[in-house]
Amino acid sequence: MEIVSVTVETRSAAGKGTARRVRASGKIPAVFYGPNQKSGAIALQVEEKEFAKKIAVLEGSALIQFESMAPELKSRMVLLREVQSHPVSGAVLHASVVSG
Repeated sequence: MEIVSVTVETRSAAGKGTARRVRASGKIPAVFYGPNQKSGAIALQVEEKEFAKKIAVLEGSALIQFESMAPELKSRMVLLREVQSHPVSGAVLHASVVSG
């Protein structure tokens, strides 16, 4: 199983309009959740080019290590649960990651 390092940032707002603005700025909206999350799901954003480059080469399961300034996400190991992509262009629209 490979370990991929990805830089993430937290985002304060959620919803369709916010997600569209995040995509327009060249980032991908994402969500981080898991059974041990006391605060619930955490809304994230990831650089689109970095994410696509690192995730496109993966086969099967892979661990993702977060690089973040936020203390609750720093060096956190997660599994990529789902990647939603555009049906025509194939561009990544959203990603979900889960803690173990």
